[in-house]
Amino acid sequence: FNNAHKLCSSDCIYDELADLYAAVSLRYYLINEIDSANYYGEKALNMALKNRDLNSVLVGYFNLARIHFKADELNNAKVYLNLSDSVANAVDAKKWKIDIQEKYVEIHKQTGNYQQALHHHELYTAYKDSLLNKESLQKMADLRTEYEVGQKQAEVDLLTAEKRTQQI
Repeated sequence: FNNAHKLCSSDCIYDELADLYAAVSLRYYLINEIDSANYYGEKALNMALKNRDLNSVLVGYFNLARIHFKADELNNAKVYLNLSDSVANAVDAKKWKIDIQEKYVEIHKQTGNYQQALHHHELYTAYKDSLLNKESLQKMADLRTEYEVGQKQAEVDLLTAEKRTQQI
């Protein structure tokens, strides 16, 4: 990391350095080094905020929510989760809304707020179903288009064959 950081500090654009910090944060998160994960997660988030990259801001907030949840700092986790939810709404990030609602469920279950956990589970299910429905509709539309194109091609092939037969 240090070598990559030295190289990147001089040659990389700001986005790449922010991505590097986010990746390092994730690595520390995965090996349960929460303080280091938080440190690099904050650095990545601050760079994303300065760069006004809303997608990276969303990811940064969500990752910090996960880090604080893992550290059993549920109030901080909820603050970052609320921020990620606000950004997800602003950029219409439907797939992220699913992950955010799932994390809300975990937080509320951990704090014993089962009513809120149920509420967020219902939202999670609605977002997930909506996304799956949208993907299914798109897939059906694609298959229908593919079928219709195939039918037209078969007609063209038949007419071409008939024309060749008539020419003989």
